Amino acid sequence: MEKRTVKPPIVFGMILIVLGVMMLLERVLPWAGNFVWAAIFAVGGFALLGVYSRSKPRRWPLIPAYVAFALAGLMLIEVIPLLSNLEDAYVMFAIAIPFLYVYLRDRKIWALIPGGIMAVIGVGLLLENMVWLFPVALIIGGLLIMVRQFGKGSGKPKPASGPEADRAQE
Repeated sequence: MEKRTVKPPIVFGMILIVLGVMMLLERVLPWAGNFVWAAIFAVGGFALLGVYSRSKPRRWPLIPAYVAFALAGLMLIEVIPLLSNLEDAYVMFAIAIPFLYVYLRDRKIWALIPGGIMAVIGVGLLLENMVWLFPVALIIGGLLIMVRQFGKGSGKPKPASGPEADRAQE
C-alpha cells in the first residue's frame, strides 16, 4: 500500500488561500477585524500542532503554536468590552503558563521563579483592573444570603421555648 503525503507546495498554497479569504473578510466586514486576525492566529496554531503531532520527538512547533494561540486570545480580549482593560494581566499570565508547564512536566524548580513572578504580577494587574469585582461580589453575596434565608422552613417562626419547642425537637 502506498503512503500518501501532502506536498509542501500544496500546503503552502492552501495557507495562502485561507489567509486571502480571511483578509478579504476583514475588508468586507470591518467590524470583524480582530475576530478575523484571531482566527488567522488560531488556524496557524492548529497547523503547528498538526506538524508537532506528526513528529512528536521534535517539540519546536509547540513554541510558535503557543505564541499563535496567545496572540489569538489577545485579539479576542481586545474585542470584548468588559475584558478590554485586562490585556496587561493576560500577557503576564500568557508568559507564566509555559513556565508552569515546564515545572509540572519535568519538575524543574527553576521554572517556578519566572513563572511565579509573572503570575503574581498578573494577579496584581487583574485585581487593579477589576474595580467592579468587589461591588459585584458584595451584591452576589447579599443575594445568596437572602435566597438562603427565604428558602428555609415553612415561613412560621420556630418556638424558642415551651411545649411546642419540645415537640419540634422530636
